[in-house]
Formats: sequence, C-alpha cells, structure tokens
Amino acid sequence: MKRYIIEGGLIFCSVLASFFIESSRLKQSNIEIKNGLLVELSQIINEDLKQINKVISIQTRSLDATNRLVNDYLNNQNMTEEAIANNYLEIITNTPTSFYSQKGVYTQLLESGSLELIRYKTLRLKLLYVYEHLDERKLGIDRFVDDFIWNSNQKLVEDIVVLSSVDQVNKSLMYSERKISSYMINDNYYKSKSIIGFYAANINYIIFYIDVLKEYQEELNDILELIDQELN
Repeated sequence: MKRYIIEGGLIFCSVLASFFIESSRLKQSNIEIKNGLLVELSQIINEDLKQINKVISIQTRSLDATNRLVNDYLNNQNMTEEAIANNYLEIITNTPTSFYSQKGVYTQLLESGSLELIRYKTLRLKLLYVYEHLDERKLGIDRFVDDFIWNSNQKLVEDIVVLSSVDQVNKSLMYSERKISSYMINDNYYKSKSIIGFYAANINYIIFYIDVLKEYQEELNDILELIDQELN
C-alpha cells in the first residue's frame, strides 16, 4: 500500500513538474514575442517621427503663407496677384496634410496579449494613450480641417480661384508639390471679409494641429525610451 502511495506521489509530482515546465516555456515564448513586437514598434515609431517632422514642416509653410496674406490684406495690399495665388495654393494644398500613425504592431501587441506582459506600467499607459486617445483626437481634427478647407474653398470662389497641377518630377512622393496652372482673383479681393476670416481661422487650426503633433512627438520619444528600458 505504501508503495502505491509513493508511486502515486511520484507520478503526481512528475505531472506537476511537466505542467510547470510547459508553463515556464510558454511564458518565456510569450515574453520573446512581446520583446520582438516592441523592437518592431521602435522601428515603426522612428518612421512615424520622421513623418511627423515632415508634416510639421509642411504645416509651417502653410502658416507662413497665411501670415504673409494676412499682413498684405491688413497693411500693404500691394502683393501681386501671382504671389497671392501662390500663397493661397500653399494653404489649400498644405493645411489638409495629415500624419497617420502606423498602428499595426500596436494592434498585434493587443491581440496577442503581449501588452499585459509589459513590465513597466508607464509604458502600457502611454501606448494606450497615444494609440487610442491621442490618435482619435488627431483624426477628429483631420476630418474637421479637411471639411473646413473644402467648404471654404467652395465659398471663396467669388473672391479667388487657383487651379493647380502636380509636380511631375515628384508626383510619386507622398507629399508632392503642386504648381499653379491658372488663377482668377476678384477686384474686390481686399474688401472681402470672408477672405480674412478664412485666413484667421486657418492660422488657428494650423497652430492647434502643430501643437497636437508636437505632443505626439514627445509621447513617442518617451515610448522609445521606455521600450529601451523594457528590453534591457
């Protein structure tokens, strides 16, 4: 009887040890998957940071063009029609330019359960904040600005119309340049309150959007540092 108890105990311990070893193996495998995804995410974030810098540069060009038109409208009123058209084209082309984050690796972290395996709570919270809250907030601004530029451009056809074509040399690039093909500016351009109202609103939207992108930059750089700590 005692022999059977000992043998049963040994079998139980053997099975328990097997479960423990398998559990440890799966845990280690999941940690390796998590670490691999974080390495991929770091690479994606670096790409996104380059894209953000590009979009901020483009938005700054639109802001500069708008400020030139406002200064001319309120003070000098001596800008050539071609210069007005060029600056206006900068606005309607560049203000709608958006940054779109690459969320594929983040989605894999969620779906694989790897997010819960991240040791640093701060990293988990920042990932959720950036790819859920901040991204949704930015997308809301994107949609609003797209509608604003489209509707304003339609409303201002009595004051200014600028037709353009894509730069054929760089047309394959993500942010291709556009060139004026023709334009029409009303003689009452400087009397139009709709024009100056559009410029003023555009300045506000650009400044707000650049602020959001800069917050994105800060958060992504923080995430890169935290990923480095998580992996090392």
